[in-house]
Amino acid sequence: CNLDLIDTFLEIYPERVEDLLLCRDYTFYDNPDVVLPRKFKHVLVDGKVRQYCAVVREQEKVERIQWRSELPTFVRTRYGKGEIYKTSLLVKLLSIVANRIATLDPRGIGVEMEADKPGWNDSMNGLPGLLGSSLCETLELERLCRFLRSSLNLVSVSEIEVFEELHEFMRELNKAVQRRISGASPLAYWRKSNELKEFYRARVKLGISGREHRVSVKWLRNFLDTCLEMLGSALSSEKVVHPLGVPYTYFINEASDYRILWKDSKKKIPLCGPSGYPCVEIRKFRFRPVSLFLEGPVHMLRVHSETAPHIYRAVRRSQLYDRKLKMFKVCESLEREPFEIGRVRAYARGWLENESVYLHMEYKWLLELLRSGLHREFYREIKNTLIPFLNPEVYGRSILEGVSAIVSSAFPDENFHGRGVQPRLSGVTAEMIHMWTLMVSGPRPFRLNERGELVLKL
Repeated sequence: CNLDLIDTFLEIYPERVEDLLLCRDYTFYDNPDVVLPRKFKHVLVDGKVRQYCAVVREQEKVERIQWRSELPTFVRTRYGKGEIYKTSLLVKLLSIVANRIATLDPRGIGVEMEADKPGWNDSMNGLPGLLGSSLCETLELERLCRFLRSSLNLVSVSEIEVFEELHEFMRELNKAVQRRISGASPLAYWRKSNELKEFYRARVKLGISGREHRVSVKWLRNFLDTCLEMLGSALSSEKVVHPLGVPYTYFINEASDYRILWKDSKKKIPLCGPSGYPCVEIRKFRFRPVSLFLEGPVHMLRVHSETAPHIYRAVRRSQLYDRKLKMFKVCESLEREPFEIGRVRAYARGWLENESVYLHMEYKWLLELLRSGLHREFYREIKNTLIPFLNPEVYGRSILEGVSAIVSSAFPDENFHGRGVQPRLSGVTAEMIHMWTLMVSGPRPFRLNERGELVLKL
């Protein structure tokens, strides 16, 4: 979302990229909640390793924030006791890159759900407990690295001031990424990057020192190039794509080997985290992709538009395409997935978030078809997918009203197929506005025929 806002701003003011990135008017949110190190959040539950209670409220931070009289939730220097720290947007974005590149899963493909959140699809709320990871965040990380890399060619300065802790984190992380590119295993990189990230987080937990280092723009370019090389290698792996050609969205990283961490090894008293379960150190993982979701293809088109024709055809061949309704479902059947993945499995197939036509994501899919240049395909699909073109008797309400989801043909009762459920306009309306803006402002390869139907100009 942040990068979308930046892109929108630069579409209007492309000449202001340097002002946007280097203006030192940005602060960091001083969050009282912190992500625990692996040794406290990886736990043994009924013989299986899970990630529970990964985020806790840091009482010392709460007290420090409460003591402050002015802008209490802004990060301070002198490790929380000094002045509000202000920096540039470039540094804030670099801090995101560093933390994300250090949060790749043990295969180096998805970004781990280390903070108890599954990303956009909150109905997958159990997936973080299964040590889940997501390809979507990896693709967006690549997109952010690309943006910063190209933007650094446009700035006139030769050095950037970076706060001390981030500078040292990036410096050591760059070495780890280079070792990974040179042949180190993904698991070795996972261990080292997490070690660096946990050390960095411990240092900045209460605030930062306030000291800064001048980092050359050349070094930053090299750092981003290195990150992009590692991400490119990961995203080109066959493990990213289903045999049908559809990119995966989520992965489960099962622990296949581990050891219990002892608080007192002689008395056999295990170390326990906030969850109350024994803590473990994971030695090996078993990697498994989750059933297909539409979210992965959407992000792939957003970042790699050159793949659009192939992925579009693959999605249409897959179970993500509802052949009866001629619409696109949020996911394929989840019958093979455990109920642990989240509330999505509690719904009947085709209802709400489980294998339904979830409009927010379907409209994002349509938007990316348009953005990636598949105009013919876009105009063919919207006749069956956009609400104004639906049959009100099937839709079950006015076609002037948006909904969260449409019941797909996977639902057991066929009388509900195509019915809109749970009214909500915000997300759907935003995607609609964006699509219509692109359609009206750009070339118009469509026309209305004598019956008032939208048809493609040939």
